[in-house]
Amino acid sequence: MTAWPDPDTPAEEVRRQFDLSPLPGEGGFWGPGPRTEALSTIRFLVTDGPGGVSALHALTVTEGWQWLAGAPAELVQLRPDGSAHSTWLDAAASQVIVQPGTWMGARTSGAWTLVSCWCTPAFEFERFSLGSRAELLAAYPEHAELVRAFTFVGIG
Repeated sequence: MTAWPDPDTPAEEVRRQFDLSPLPGEGGFWGPGPRTEALSTIRFLVTDGPGGVSALHALTVTEGWQWLAGAPAELVQLRPDGSAHSTWLDAAASQVIVQPGTWMGARTSGAWTLVSCWCTPAFEFERFSLGSRAELLAAYPEHAELVRAFTFVGIG
């Protein structure tokens, strides 16, 4: 049995332990979990290194996030009504559900955070949109600081 990582474990070791790969476009590192047509799950690692942030993205399905280990993580949401919401995931408040059509992104408050994410119905790439900085700045001008923090230059 593999030991669960403690907060002092280096992010690269956590990535290797769970066999996580870079997630192109969005950032962070991921590995597949159980999957059916109705539900899919992954493990997802956000880090404080380059490309470690989960960039703003939207799904056409419901997504849940479950904090597993590491530092607390901030999950930001830009909602269709123009509002922004930030949730901190940690051992005390470990779960959040994100509604379809909501732009979301995540970052760690430390060296790394390991979460589990699930989608229902199951994730398919055609249900995913990566946020364009220019388009999101135009749609959410009052949240420009969040948009800049959770988008990568050159996307869109």
